[in-house]
Amino acid sequence: MKRPNWNEWKHIPDVTVWQACALSMDIDPHSMVPHRRLIGTSSGAVRPMEKDAVGPSLEPYDFSSADAQAEFERRQRTLRMHLSNRTFFSPGVLNQIQPDNSLVRLSEFASWAQSVVMWDGLPVELVEMASTLPKTEESPASKIPEKRLTTTERNTLLVIIAALCDYSAIKYQDRGAAGQIAKMTEEIGAPVTDDTIRTALAKIPDALETRMK
Repeated sequence: MKRPNWNEWKHIPDVTVWQACALSMDIDPHSMVPHRRLIGTSSGAVRPMEKDAVGPSLEPYDFSSADAQAEFERRQRTLRMHLSNRTFFSPGVLNQIQPDNSLVRLSEFASWAQSVVMWDGLPVELVEMASTLPKTEESPASKIPEKRLTTTERNTLLVIIAALCDYSAIKYQDRGAAGQIAKMTEEIGAPVTDDTIRTALAKIPDALETRMK
């Protein structure tokens, strides 16, 4: 596994879903080996799928760790769910047989990855490729500066999260809690990364202590 040659990729406007997700993790898709899958024929024999149907049937050795493979697969699922978001993505070329071979515009993907799902560790080269979103007419309300949360408001939200975790039988102190909650956010179509959730959960004890005084 190696880093992408960004001098090459910045000149490739459209990539597949699996290639985009690899690039978002600073992995060169050329260093990965998507295997051709076998399909059955009417005679009972098997044959490889057509070249264009090759999807990300990847092996553990394509990744630096099991966690990296899990993160790659999570990013693929998240991107597939958002391909219909026309605020970011132009109508692409969908592959019904191999969804991860659907095409996306790399500049649009970069904009979406950093502003919607806010994935950690996005390569600076990919961030620099982000397209500028079209400007929309602003309403008077949208020109009002966003108000930051006060400490009291933030602690209140953290206490609410702690209560919901307790109700759902999730121990927020446990190592796997962030992963459990991340899957729940994916299920409602508003994915949040494990690291972002883990950072929030780490602030819960102080918030509880403040409220209990």
